[in-house]
Amino acid sequence: MAVHSLSAGPGEGLLVPAGIVHDLSPFSSHPACEEACGGNRASNLRSTSLSYCKLVRQNLGEQHRLYHDTEYGFPLTTDSELFGRLVLEINQAGLSWTTILNKKDNFYRAYAGFEIDRVARFNDRDRARLM
Repeated sequence: MAVHSLSAGPGEGLLVPAGIVHDLSPFSSHPACEEACGGNRASNLRSTSLSYCKLVRQNLGEQHRLYHDTEYGFPLTTDSELFGRLVLEINQAGLSWTTILNKKDNFYRAYAGFEIDRVARFNDRDRARLM
């Protein structure tokens, strides 16, 4: 699976599987944002209603902005995308989503690029490595 390396800030990079980068503009629009912000994030930040879309613009940091603009609210269409999201959600237990986003590249590498067939062939050594 091909990946894009996106700059996540000075000296940082984020691996994103090819095909899931939808729009890198800071004001991309997606169904969840349309509903929460009326598609106009910039003018809706002052509302008293707090949505993820609004929080991202206020103070959640670059990793959240990048996740919001490239993944949040976009449909997952492949088994690998769904599996990748499942891996991240399962590993979030007790952790903040910020922690998961900061470690996302490591999860991607540890779980063979979220390729289900490769993960299904993991042996005892691979499973021990994940623990």
